Amino acid sequence: MSATDIINCIASVIGLLVSIVAIYISIQMERRHIKMDLFHKRYNFYVACDIICGCCLTELENSAEKRMEVFNVKMDDYMFGSSEFLFDSETSKLILSIYSKWRYYIDVNYTIKSIENKEIADEHGLYESMQEEKERCKNFFENARKELDIHFKKYLSLN
Repeated sequence: MSATDIINCIASVIGLLVSIVAIYISIQMERRHIKMDLFHKRYNFYVACDIICGCCLTELENSAEKRMEVFNVKMDDYMFGSSEFLFDSETSKLILSIYSKWRYYIDVNYTIKSIENKEIADEHGLYESMQEEKERCKNFFENARKELDIHFKKYLSLN
C-alpha cells in the first residue's frame, strides 16, 4: 500500500466522520426547532385562555380578541378546536371549556344589557337568572385561571 493510498483512506474516514457529525448536529437543531414551535403554539393557547379569563373577570369580555391581537396571538374557533392535538385530554377540555364559556358569557352579558335597555322584556325572571349565570361564569373563570397554571406547567418548559 502506497502513501497516497493511506492518505486517501485517512481523508475518506475524516470526510465520513465530518459528515456524520454534520448530520447529527442537523438532527439536533431540527429537534430543537420542533420543540420551540410546539412550545410557541402551546404558549399561545395559554396566553389566549389567560386573556379570556382576565377579560371576563373584569367584564371586558368583548375586548379579549383585541387583546389577543396586541399579544400577537392569532386564535379562532378552529385553533381552539385543535387543542386536542397539542395537549392531553384534561388540558384540552379546560381550554375548550374556557373558550365556550367565554362565548356564552358574551351572550349572557348581551342579554342582561338588552333587558336593562328595555330591548328585551324581562319575562319569568330572566334578568335574575342571567345575573346568576353571570356570577357562575365569573366563578368559573376565576377557578379556570388558577387551573391554567397547573395544567400548563408541564407544557411550558423546553426540556
